[in-house]
Amino acid sequence: MIQTESLQGEVERLKDQIGTSSRQQEERGIMQNQVRVLRELLGRASAINISEHELRLKIWEELERTKEQLARQEIIKKRFRNKGHTPKTEEAEEAQ
Repeated sequence: MIQTESLQGEVERLKDQIGTSSRQQEERGIMQNQVRVLRELLGRASAINISEHELRLKIWEELERTKEQLARQEIIKKRFRNKGHTPKTEEAEEAQ
C-alpha cells in the first residue's frame, strides 16, 4: 500500500508539473504574440516617423528656395529703383 500511495503522490506531482508546464507554455505563447504585435507597431511608428521627417525636410528645402528667390527679387527691385526704373509688376500695380 505504501508503494501505491507514494506512486499516486508521484503521479499527482507529475500532473501538477505538466499543468504548470502547459500554463507556462501558454503564457510564453501569449507573450510571444504580444511581442510580435509590439514589434509590428514599432515598425509602423518608425515608418511614419521617417515619412514625416522626409516631408519636413522637403518643406524646409522649399522654404529655403523661396527665401532665396525672394532675396534675389528684392535685389533686382533695388537695382531698378537705383537706376530710376520701376519693375513691370509695380508699374502694373500703379496703373490699377
